[in-house]
Amino acid sequence: MTETTNTAGKGWAPDVQGFVAAEVLPNLLITEITTVAGAVEGDEVALRVPYVGDVATELIAEGAPLTEQDADLDEVVVNTHKVGSLVVLSNELARNSAEGILAEGLSRNVMLGANHALLNNASAPTGILNAANITDGGALGDNLDAVSTAMWGIVEAGGTADYILAAPSAMGALSTLKAGTGSNQSLVTEPVLYGLNVHVTNAMPADTILVGSRSAVVSAVGPVLLAKSSEYAFNRDARAVRVTFRSGWTVTNADRLVKISTAA
Repeated sequence: MTETTNTAGKGWAPDVQGFVAAEVLPNLLITEITTVAGAVEGDEVALRVPYVGDVATELIAEGAPLTEQDADLDEVVVNTHKVGSLVVLSNELARNSAEGILAEGLSRNVMLGANHALLNNASAPTGILNAANITDGGALGDNLDAVSTAMWGIVEAGGTADYILAAPSAMGALSTLKAGTGSNQSLVTEPVLYGLNVHVTNAMPADTILVGSRSAVVSAVGPVLLAKSSEYAFNRDARAVRVTFRSGWTVTNADRLVKISTAA
Protein backbone atom coordinates (compact mmCIF):
# COMPACT_ATOMS: atom_id res chain seq x y z
CA MET A 1 0.00 0.00 0.00
CA THR A 2 1.24 3.47 -0.83
CA GLU A 3 1.37 5.75 2.18
CA THR A 4 -0.13 9.21 1.70
CA THR A 5 -0.65 12.30 3.83
CA ASN A 6 -4.11 10.89 4.61
CA THR A 7 -2.93 7.46 5.81
CA ALA A 8 0.34 8.40 7.52
CA GLY A 9 0.52 9.81 11.05
CA LYS A 10 -0.09 13.53 11.35
CA GLY A 11 3.53 14.10 12.36
CA TRP A 12 4.55 13.25 8.77
CA ALA A 13 2.43 16.05 7.29
CA PRO A 14 1.69 18.43 10.16
CA ASP A 15 -0.23 21.69 10.01
CA VAL A 16 2.25 23.15 12.49
CA GLN A 17 5.92 22.25 12.76
CA GLY A 18 8.20 23.30 15.60
CA PHE A 19 11.94 23.89 15.26
CA VAL A 20 14.65 24.65 17.81
CA ALA A 21 15.22 28.40 17.50
CA ALA A 22 19.02 28.29 17.74
CA GLU A 23 19.19 25.72 14.92
CA VAL A 24 16.91 27.35 12.35
CA LEU A 25 17.76 30.96 13.28
CA PRO A 26 21.56 30.88 13.59
CA ASN A 27 21.86 34.66 14.05
CA LEU A 28 19.24 34.89 16.78
CA LEU A 29 20.79 37.21 19.37
CA ILE A 30 18.72 36.15 22.37
CA THR A 31 20.35 32.69 22.36
CA GLU A 32 23.83 34.22 22.00
CA ILE A 33 23.92 37.12 24.48
CA THR A 34 21.53 36.10 27.28
CA THR A 35 21.17 33.30 29.80
CA VAL A 36 18.29 31.16 28.49
CA ALA A 37 16.48 29.83 31.56
CA GLY A 38 13.57 28.01 29.90
CA ALA A 39 10.53 28.35 27.64
CA VAL A 40 6.87 29.17 28.19
CA GLU A 41 3.79 29.61 25.99
CA GLY A 42 1.22 32.39 26.22
CA ASP A 43 1.25 36.14 26.93
CA GLU A 44 -0.05 35.70 30.48
CA VAL A 45 2.32 32.89 31.42
CA ALA A 46 5.61 33.93 33.02
CA LEU A 47 8.86 32.06 33.55
CA ARG A 48 9.83 32.40 37.21
CA VAL A 49 13.53 31.89 37.87
CA PRO A 50 14.48 31.53 41.56
CA TYR A 51 17.85 32.69 42.82
CA VAL A 52 19.68 33.24 46.09
CA GLY A 53 20.91 36.76 46.78
CA ASP A 54 24.02 37.72 48.71
CA VAL A 55 24.36 36.02 52.09
CA ALA A 56 26.99 37.15 54.60
CA THR A 57 29.95 34.85 55.26
CA GLU A 58 32.40 34.86 58.16
CA LEU A 59 35.72 33.49 59.30
CA ILE A 60 35.31 30.97 62.12
CA ALA A 61 37.65 29.07 64.38
CA GLU A 62 37.72 25.29 64.51
CA GLY A 63 34.72 24.01 66.43
CA ALA A 64 33.12 27.46 66.71
CA PRO A 65 29.43 27.83 65.78
CA LEU A 66 28.34 29.62 62.64
CA THR A 67 26.07 32.64 62.92
CA GLU A 68 22.70 32.04 61.31
CA GLN A 69 22.03 34.27 58.31
CA ASP A 70 18.77 35.21 56.65
CA ALA A 71 18.53 33.61 53.23
CA ASP A 72 17.84 36.17 50.50
CA LEU A 73 15.50 34.07 48.37
CA ASP A 74 14.25 35.98 45.35
CA GLU A 75 13.11 35.43 41.79
CA VAL A 76 13.29 36.91 38.32
CA VAL A 77 10.05 37.00 36.33
CA VAL A 78 10.34 36.75 32.54
CA ASN A 79 7.23 37.51 30.47
CA THR A 80 7.27 36.37 26.86
CA HIS A 81 6.08 38.07 23.68
CA LYS A 82 5.43 36.76 20.19
CA VAL A 83 6.60 37.98 16.78
CA GLY A 84 5.32 36.51 13.53
CA SER A 85 4.58 36.85 9.84
CA LEU A 86 1.72 35.60 7.67
CA VAL A 87 1.68 35.37 3.86
CA VAL A 88 -0.87 33.90 1.42
CA LEU A 89 0.17 32.36 -1.91
CA SER A 90 -1.70 30.50 -4.60
CA ASN A 91 -1.62 26.70 -4.65
CA GLU A 92 0.00 26.85 -8.08
CA LEU A 93 2.84 28.92 -6.69
CA ALA A 94 3.14 26.67 -3.63
CA ARG A 95 3.46 23.61 -5.87
CA ASN A 96 6.36 25.30 -7.68
CA SER A 97 8.51 25.06 -4.53
CA ALA A 98 7.87 28.69 -3.56
CA GLU A 99 6.41 27.61 -0.24
CA GLY A 100 9.72 26.40 1.16
CA ILE A 101 11.57 29.50 0.00
CA LEU A 102 8.84 31.67 1.51
CA ALA A 103 9.05 29.86 4.85
CA GLU A 104 12.80 30.49 4.97
CA GLY A 105 12.27 34.16 4.15
CA LEU A 106 9.58 34.56 6.81
CA SER A 107 11.83 32.87 9.39
CA ARG A 108 14.59 35.34 8.58
CA ASN A 109 12.19 38.28 8.95
CA VAL A 110 10.98 36.93 12.30
CA MET A 111 14.60 36.63 13.43
CA LEU A 112 15.33 40.23 12.41
CA GLY A 113 12.22 41.44 14.24
CA ALA A 114 13.14 39.50 17.38
CA ASN A 115 16.71 40.85 17.33
CA HIS A 116 15.52 44.43 16.92
CA ALA A 117 13.01 44.09 19.77
CA LEU A 118 15.59 42.52 22.10
CA LEU A 119 17.94 45.46 21.68
CA ASN A 120 15.74 48.47 20.90
CA ASN A 121 12.16 48.00 22.09
CA ALA A 122 10.93 51.09 23.95
CA SER A 123 8.74 49.26 26.46
CA ALA A 124 6.71 46.12 27.20
CA PRO A 125 9.24 44.60 26.88
CA THR A 126 12.06 47.12 27.21
CA GLY A 127 15.02 46.42 24.93
CA ILE A 128 18.43 45.85 26.45
CA LEU A 129 19.82 49.16 25.18
CA ASN A 130 16.94 51.04 26.83
CA ALA A 131 17.21 49.27 30.19
CA ALA A 132 17.44 51.45 33.27
CA ASN A 133 20.94 51.86 34.75
CA ILE A 134 22.81 50.47 31.76
CA THR A 135 26.37 51.81 31.87
CA ASP A 136 27.26 54.66 29.52
CA GLY A 137 30.76 53.88 28.33
CA GLY A 138 31.13 57.24 26.61
CA ALA A 139 32.72 57.85 23.23
CA LEU A 140 35.19 55.50 21.57
CA GLY A 141 37.71 58.19 20.64
CA ASP A 142 40.82 57.30 18.65
CA ASN A 143 41.82 54.17 20.57
CA LEU A 144 40.33 51.09 22.27
CA ASP A 145 40.53 52.37 25.85
CA ALA A 146 36.74 52.67 26.13
CA VAL A 147 36.31 48.99 25.19
CA SER A 148 38.98 47.88 27.67
CA THR A 149 37.41 50.00 30.43
CA ALA A 150 34.00 48.51 29.66
CA MET A 151 35.27 44.93 29.84
CA TRP A 152 37.04 45.39 33.19
CA GLY A 153 34.07 47.34 34.54
CA ILE A 154 31.88 44.32 33.88
CA VAL A 155 34.35 42.12 35.76
CA GLU A 156 34.26 44.58 38.67
CA ALA A 157 30.45 44.26 38.64
CA GLY A 158 30.76 40.51 39.16
CA GLY A 159 30.40 39.33 35.57
CA THR A 160 32.55 38.40 32.61
CA ALA A 161 32.57 40.32 29.36
CA ASP A 162 31.79 37.57 26.87
CA TYR A 163 30.35 39.36 23.83
CA ILE A 164 30.63 42.56 21.83
CA LEU A 165 27.90 43.76 19.47
CA ALA A 166 28.49 46.52 16.94
CA ALA A 167 26.44 48.30 14.33
CA PRO A 168 27.99 48.15 10.84
CA SER A 169 28.80 51.86 11.11
CA ALA A 170 30.47 51.25 14.48
CA MET A 171 32.57 48.44 13.02
CA GLY A 172 33.52 50.83 10.24
CA ALA A 173 34.69 53.35 12.83
CA LEU A 174 36.73 50.66 14.60
CA SER A 175 38.44 49.69 11.35
CA THR A 176 39.59 53.28 10.78
CA LEU A 177 41.51 53.44 14.06
CA LYS A 178 45.25 53.62 13.46
CA ALA A 179 48.04 51.83 15.31
CA GLY A 180 49.74 55.12 16.14
CA THR A 181 50.04 58.79 15.33
CA GLY A 182 50.96 59.26 11.68
CA SER A 183 50.57 55.53 10.98
CA ASN A 184 48.50 54.09 8.16
CA GLN A 185 48.35 50.68 9.82
CA SER A 186 44.89 49.80 11.10
CA LEU A 187 44.59 49.07 14.82
CA VAL A 188 41.67 46.66 14.17
CA THR A 189 42.28 44.44 11.14
CA GLU A 190 39.51 41.90 11.82
CA PRO A 191 36.32 41.85 13.94
CA VAL A 192 38.07 40.67 17.12
CA LEU A 193 38.71 42.82 20.21
CA TYR A 194 40.63 41.54 23.23
CA GLY A 195 39.97 37.95 22.17
CA LEU A 196 36.21 38.44 21.68
CA ASN A 197 34.60 38.18 18.26
CA VAL A 198 32.68 41.33 17.38
CA HIS A 199 29.16 40.40 16.25
CA VAL A 200 28.23 42.98 13.61
CA THR A 201 24.47 43.37 13.29
CA ASN A 202 22.16 46.00 11.83
CA ALA A 203 19.83 45.40 14.79
CA MET A 204 22.17 47.71 16.70
CA PRO A 205 21.57 51.48 16.41
CA ALA A 206 24.03 53.30 14.16
CA ASP A 207 27.39 54.24 15.70
CA THR A 208 26.84 52.03 18.77
CA ILE A 209 28.83 49.24 20.44
CA LEU A 210 27.50 47.06 23.26
CA VAL A 211 29.92 45.20 25.51
CA GLY A 212 28.07 42.77 27.75
CA SER A 213 27.87 39.65 29.85
CA ARG A 214 25.37 36.86 29.24
CA SER A 215 24.69 36.92 32.98
CA ALA A 216 23.20 40.42 32.67
CA VAL A 217 19.99 39.19 31.03
CA VAL A 218 17.77 36.19 31.81
CA SER A 219 15.55 35.00 28.97
CA ALA A 220 12.94 32.49 27.85
CA VAL A 221 12.96 31.13 24.30
CA GLY A 222 10.28 29.08 22.58
CA PRO A 223 10.44 27.09 19.35
CA VAL A 224 10.04 28.61 15.91
CA LEU A 225 6.59 27.47 14.73
CA LEU A 226 5.82 27.04 11.04
CA ALA A 227 2.13 26.59 10.20
CA LYS A 228 0.38 26.06 6.86
CA SER A 229 -3.33 26.26 6.12
CA SER A 230 -5.39 25.68 2.98
CA GLU A 231 -8.63 26.66 4.79
CA TYR A 232 -7.65 30.27 5.58
CA ALA A 233 -7.79 31.29 1.90
CA PHE A 234 -10.08 28.49 0.64
CA ASN A 235 -12.13 30.82 -1.57
CA ARG A 236 -8.98 31.88 -3.42
CA ASP A 237 -7.60 28.37 -3.99
CA ALA A 238 -4.60 29.48 -1.97
CA ARG A 239 -2.78 28.55 1.19
CA ALA A 240 -1.38 30.58 4.06
CA VAL A 241 2.08 30.21 5.58
CA ARG A 242 2.70 31.54 9.08
CA VAL A 243 5.89 31.70 11.14
CA THR A 244 5.86 32.69 14.81
CA PHE A 245 8.48 32.88 17.54
CA ARG A 246 7.99 33.57 21.24
CA SER A 247 10.67 34.96 23.55
CA GLY A 248 11.11 37.16 26.58
CA TRP A 249 13.89 38.69 28.65
CA THR A 250 14.59 40.57 31.86
CA VAL A 251 17.70 42.62 32.57
CA THR A 252 18.95 41.55 36.01
CA ASN A 253 22.41 43.15 36.10
CA ALA A 254 22.40 46.34 34.05
CA ASP A 255 25.88 47.22 35.35
CA ARG A 256 27.20 44.33 33.24
CA LEU A 257 26.06 46.08 30.04
CA VAL A 258 28.12 48.95 28.62
CA LYS A 259 27.09 51.08 25.64
CA ILE A 260 29.81 52.93 23.69
CA SER A 261 29.30 55.55 20.99
CA THR A 262 31.47 55.76 17.87
CA ALA A 263 29.77 58.89 16.54
CA ALA A 264 32.22 61.60 15.49
